[in-house]
Amino acid sequence: APPPCDGAGAEGATPGEPPRPPGELLAEHDDATGLAQLELMRTGPMLQELCKMRFHWQDISRFQFFDLHQVSVPELLADGATMGGVERLSALDTTQMPEEEQPPPAQGAGDGQAAAEPDSWQIKETQDKENRVRAFELLKSMLPKLVRGSAYASAKRADQLLQMMLLVALNALLIVGPSPAECVPSGAQSNSEDIDPDKNVGADLRPKETAEGEGGVGEAAAAAPPAAEGGDAELPTDIWLNLALLAELAVGALTRLKAERAPLPTQATNGTSKKKASVKQMATNRTRKPPSKDPAETIPEEEAGVIQVAQETSKELGEADEELHEMWFDDMPELDITSIAKLVAFAVLCLYHMRRWNNVIALCRSFNDATCSVFATTFLPLIIGAQSQVSSLSARHVANAQRYLADSKATFEADQKALPRKLLRQLALQGELSVPEKLFNKRTAYYGKVVGRQRALDEAWGQLLKALESSRELVAKAVPAAVEQLRKSRILLAEFLQERQAFGIRLSRGLVSETERLGKERFLKLAYAALTTSYRKAVELLRKRQMAELVVQAVHELGNLQWLEGDVSGAQSSWSDAVDACYQHVYAIKNWQKCVETSVTPPLSGARVEIMLLSVVILAKHARLTTPKDSSAHLYAALFASAIVEAIFTSSLPHPSHRTGFSLDRYRLREIFVGLRESRLLLPPNSVHGGVDGTVFMSALSFFHDTLLVTSYQPARCIPLCSLYNYVATDICRNEVLAVGGRLMMARALIRSQSLESAWFALHGVAKGHDRPRSLLAGEALDVMAAHVPDGPARLSGAGPGFSPFRVHEEPFSEHNKQALSQLFEFTFGAGGAEAAATVGKLNVSTFQLLQADFLVSVCSCGRVFSKVGDADEAERLAFLDKADAKLRALWKEMTGNDDDIDALAGAEGKDKALAIPARALDEKEGELCVDIRLLLAQSWEIRGDLGKAVSQVLYAMRFVRLLASKSVKSSQDCNMGGTGSLRSHPGAKVWALLRRRMVNLLTCQGRYKPADAHIEQGLQECQATNDDISRMELLTSKVRVDVLQGKLLEFRGARRSGALPVARCCIALASKRLPTPPTCAIMVKAVLSMLLEQNPVLRDLAVDGPAQSSTEMLAEVIASYGKSDDPNETLILNAQGKIVASPIAQEMQAKAKAKAKQKELSGGPAESQLDELDGMMMQCLTDLDALLEVSGFNLHPHNMNSLFHISGDSDAPPPAREPAPAPVAPAAAKGGKAPPAAAPPPPPAVAESEGGDDGAETALLPALKGAFRKRPVSDAREHPNVYFELQPLRLHCELRLARLQLDRGHVQKAEELLREAECRLGRCVFLLPWLYVQFCLLKLQWRRLTHSLGLARASPPAGAPNDDLYRDPKAFADGRCPPTDSPLFRTFVRRARAPPQTLLSEWLARHVG
Repeated sequence: APPPCDGAGAEGATPGEPPRPPGELLAEHDDATGLAQLELMRTGPMLQELCKMRFHWQDISRFQFFDLHQVSVPELLADGATMGGVERLSALDTTQMPEEEQPPPAQGAGDGQAAAEPDSWQIKETQDKENRVRAFELLKSMLPKLVRGSAYASAKRADQLLQMMLLVALNALLIVGPSPAECVPSGAQSNSEDIDPDKNVGADLRPKETAEGEGGVGEAAAAAPPAAEGGDAELPTDIWLNLALLAELAVGALTRLKAERAPLPTQATNGTSKKKASVKQMATNRTRKPPSKDPAETIPEEEAGVIQVAQETSKELGEADEELHEMWFDDMPELDITSIAKLVAFAVLCLYHMRRWNNVIALCRSFNDATCSVFATTFLPLIIGAQSQVSSLSARHVANAQRYLADSKATFEADQKALPRKLLRQLALQGELSVPEKLFNKRTAYYGKVVGRQRALDEAWGQLLKALESSRELVAKAVPAAVEQLRKSRILLAEFLQERQAFGIRLSRGLVSETERLGKERFLKLAYAALTTSYRKAVELLRKRQMAELVVQAVHELGNLQWLEGDVSGAQSSWSDAVDACYQHVYAIKNWQKCVETSVTPPLSGARVEIMLLSVVILAKHARLTTPKDSSAHLYAALFASAIVEAIFTSSLPHPSHRTGFSLDRYRLREIFVGLRESRLLLPPNSVHGGVDGTVFMSALSFFHDTLLVTSYQPARCIPLCSLYNYVATDICRNEVLAVGGRLMMARALIRSQSLESAWFALHGVAKGHDRPRSLLAGEALDVMAAHVPDGPARLSGAGPGFSPFRVHEEPFSEHNKQALSQLFEFTFGAGGAEAAATVGKLNVSTFQLLQADFLVSVCSCGRVFSKVGDADEAERLAFLDKADAKLRALWKEMTGNDDDIDALAGAEGKDKALAIPARALDEKEGELCVDIRLLLAQSWEIRGDLGKAVSQVLYAMRFVRLLASKSVKSSQDCNMGGTGSLRSHPGAKVWALLRRRMVNLLTCQGRYKPADAHIEQGLQECQATNDDISRMELLTSKVRVDVLQGKLLEFRGARRSGALPVARCCIALASKRLPTPPTCAIMVKAVLSMLLEQNPVLRDLAVDGPAQSSTEMLAEVIASYGKSDDPNETLILNAQGKIVASPIAQEMQAKAKAKAKQKELSGGPAESQLDELDGMMMQCLTDLDALLEVSGFNLHPHNMNSLFHISGDSDAPPPAREPAPAPVAPAAAKGGKAPPAAAPPPPPAVAESEGGDDGAETALLPALKGAFRKRPVSDAREHPNVYFELQPLRLHCELRLARLQLDRGHVQKAEELLREAECRLGRCVFLLPWLYVQFCLLKLQWRRLTHSLGLARASPPAGAPNDDLYRDPKAFADGRCPPTDSPLFRTFVRRARAPPQTLLSEWLARHVG
């Protein structure tokens, strides 16, 4: 039978022995752990209700109680009377408020008229008060359960369970935000014997148990106040008691863990135990005295023991001079020591308000001993304050005893004088004393002894107080002055923000007069100046001490303060200095590329990770707030932040090695760094300094995500940012709206990165509610990714046959992919409608619908060539486009409240019509969503071939942005910020530049070169104003395209040059100077420039011989060329009259061109340097394209690390060696432009089987229309290739062009390598243009003829050749296809085929034949 528990220990104890402690009984009980878990589960619904509460106003003055740097000794009232928490929160009496703060009276209330409607702030304030009362009640209900559960867990030494309960209590306190004074019952808390001992003369000082045993219960019951009728008497506020019990259990667990983890020597252990025993003895002796009729028998002995303990403790404190302790909890990353310290500190504050001085001293000293005095700066002042109160009480008792002596003497003198002289003479003759004299002598002796004992105690308390003060001085000396200055600055910052918040609230409510406003603003300005001076001093001291992490925090806080007060330039400088201090790099933001290469290294500790992530937030603030009009600064900050996040993730093994591995179908982030607690520094709750809150952190990641996507520059870099966003929103903030928003951000980034399969899984998970934020205190469950579930079971996708994810290795409209697109289009949030909007947010529902249409349009946008009008795939594509258009139009009506009126505004008669104003005000995110709707509609019409309607959609979007800009601007004062600037709430310059680029591209495709040129001119001027490098490069690319199509290659107007060549040089120079990797548009310009120089060698001489210019000068020349074109009629007239005279510069350049042309004729061909330059340009194009593809995770030849583990059988024997056949794409490419999906690498491509044939059948005369995948062994873990990358056709084109250049120069081997790469790349394009395939065939034919003519052709051995010839080449065994064990070639294979080492330098080559 289990031992007795829950108070039954006394019954089971042996008679004559003391009862066993309850902790020992609980430790022996088998159900203690289960009971602890049950108590924790009971608090789960209460904590969830607390988390769902929303407050319109947060009192930041309460943050100081949970900040270990701001915890200070409370200032108590004279008698310690406090107002209980419930009474204070529910008190709505405004009679004590100042007149200017009282709410205005209701008009007409006394005249019988209807009361006026309350203001919005009054309604919100009433709601906040009701919510706070409810939150306080929930807190009172939670704490007793947590105390019981903590007692069970502590008895069973379930430390993780105990810590969870402590953290639940702390989280509840952080949400409710009570002050310590609200956690204690109302009324006086001081001992009545200490306040007025004269009123307690004759009181029963015996313990309660003794009094009850002698019949004292009746008197106590009679003295108790009567209960209210109905039994509704309010219970006292016992929050302080529950918190004290939790703190005591926490300290006990820490002490035990310290003894287990870091055992001390014997003497030190004895001293420690002795010291703890002395503290406990002091606490016991100060609270109660044992019952005794004669105090002189026992009390002096106990007092002597107390004095001895105090003296020993003082001696120990005096001898402890800057001891060094080993931080035993540093080796336990799972222990959240900081959060426990916050809970203990708050409990100590509650005990302080209850005036339990002995408990305060004992609890603080025990916690300091358990934590190696790490938090001594917080708890030592509380110990000293409590000891000061004890010394004060002791001095008061000494004074009272001396007053009693004086009163007894005065009474004796009065009574002695009142005696008759006769009686005095008789007593004198008899040698006796009078009664007053006897009483006086007795009182003098009694009070004299009491005074002596009290003075001895008072001296001991004073000695202990001095020792504690000396310890505090030692601690203060150990803390650097820089850290102390930073702490004081933070305290001043909290006070300043409290004053500013209170003033802002009163000002918004109209409770401040003009005179008071001016005076308060002047006071705040002076306080701001003093605060900035204090912070600058702290930063200077920290720099001298080389405390880089604290420097980053201090400068960041200084920048926040400056931005709040409207000092934008000061905030910009401070935040820039913070990033410099973080990476020890001068001008790190300006020279971010060099900083990433040299200073951004993988962190080695959690503290370094916190500072690096804090620098990401600082970068967002610096870019978004201080340079709002600099689009390039936003892009550079996003790239910088992406590099920082990837450096953090690559330092831990669980994280993927490549950014694309962070997609939701491949990896789920569970922790940022081993042992990192985000609440310590990065995301501290209820704090105004140090780190940031979750909203600011996630808004920074969202800003970088939007910047990378709107510029379309390396969108795959968004994937790690989205993964981090999803982790913070799901596992830390546990906010469903933010979590769904993070997944939608991930889906959008995946669509832009052409990772359509991962995007499909992301949208599927959002629609089905996978991996939503779990409720607090819910049991952990094993997660399974939907992509890893075989056959898509119905249990993950609801009733039905299961899901069919989109396959990126198949063509868009295969049977499987058509089913996947149909399922995607039918995805909804649960029941949809208002319920989904209330659960996950209305904006998330709209974004999800937009991404559904975006996915369909992206799949349909793959360029293809079809042979007839009634092509089945083309019909499918048009059907999906119609579905996307219908969804987009419905979404437009839902967002704006208006029907799509673009048809009414089209044409000449619609130019003067105004756009319909949205039915409600749209914020920035909603405005950008509306712009995305129009851009997708434009892309849909462009896919159909109707460029006119596409232009109309873009033009409508531009007009809509202008409409929002005229109605969506707020002043900084409306946002409670300093300064006189304005804040926009509509789409910004980056979105406008995107619309401008789309308009230019559409006009160029239409062949409307003059309007396109005008838009390019206007766009370049806008780029000058916003410093948008990406838009500038794309506009210059469009300018090159327009000039080439118009035949304007190079034109001279005096010393000014214009045309395609100068513009191309400017675009290439900008890309090489401003960005680490040129964008796609710059690569295309370089390829076009190479083509132009190859076709017109004279242009190279004319372009190169010009004056050397920087990229800025080139750009200025391009912009200056607009608006200065000559009249064409004037040129014709001058030409007819023969008056056109070449300038001296043109004559000189023509002479050079003629001389070089003559030299070319003599040499018989172009100069070798020119060919090298063309080769170099094309090689650079290939290198840049490979770099962009690597960002997206593309790998043409993925390694099969398990290839040597495959044992071949008879059915999968390798085919006989023969010359490779042409790629199976020829008939399809020539017929309809489709390239079949690529076979799994490594090359050569799979040989197509005959239609309907079996394995081993003869090869058909003609290849199949669609290629078949090579059968892979089970051990082959490589993924199917993604054929939807947009850069693959361009990469193939450049590769073929370079191969042709190499063949022209006679470099056969290089051309062969390029053609092999191109042959493998042919199958990686979802739709291959016939022209590219024809060019490949022509180049392959030229290469074969050239190799045969030069005698370099290689012949494969015939199929019937002996094994010695077939397997002579060592590479014959490199494919890992091991013969069966009974084969005569097995031993040869084992002897010659060896597995390469598992290193980065090893490469597992595949067998190549031919």
